[in-house]
Amino acid sequence: MRSALSIVFVGLSSLVLVACGDSGAGDSRGTGGSGGVTLDCTTLTNPPPDCQKSCTSDSQCEASFCSNGVCLAQCTADEGCGTGSSCNISGRCVPDMGTGGTGGTGNTNGCQSVVITPTRSIPNVMFLVDESGSMDASFGGGLDRWQAAHQAIVGNPDADPAVVGIVEQLQSIVRFGLTTYHSQGGSSGPRGCPIFETEVAIALDNHSAIDLAYPSDFQDIGVDTPTG
Repeated sequence: MRSALSIVFVGLSSLVLVACGDSGAGDSRGTGGSGGVTLDCTTLTNPPPDCQKSCTSDSQCEASFCSNGVCLAQCTADEGCGTGSSCNISGRCVPDMGTGGTGGTGNTNGCQSVVITPTRSIPNVMFLVDESGSMDASFGGGLDRWQAAHQAIVGNPDADPAVVGIVEQLQSIVRFGLTTYHSQGGSSGPRGCPIFETEVAIALDNHSAIDLAYPSDFQDIGVDTPTG
């Protein structure tokens, strides 16, 4: 029974995890592999130059590892490992990739990659423009509120073609529409809420339609009552 347990423990000791993104130096602190290691510094034909040298850490051992204050090696590139395993840079036999285990060799082939393919969606934007009397108030720069909003949305193609609005810039990839609102008589009228009127339905390439339905001069509207 003890012999069977020993075999189980030896088999489990060969499972060494490789960190994804390892620099390639390998894990010099891994346990012995399952490659049939039977050799050491005294039985290897060409042992590493640091074999049996005094040490305090693995970094002081070339092609070997530090154990109990002495550099040791179980294998070299030419001998010491059985079928399905190979000698790592620390002189240990580790299972080859694809044999059911991974060794401390710094191999990054096991890293998963994720490919993300973004898909463009076409947004819908409805401009809501106030037609109440306050829109003829000064906005600054020689413009009133109505004119400033008109230039931002449509631009000013008649007076200054260099002034390009957001609709003309993005009409091929964004669906734009225009809705205006007023109160038809203000607070003294029969309605207590603003009236919303869709001037241009949402669609692509809508610059010309919005420009036609949205005059640049507020006086052209004729609805200058306060919004209720």
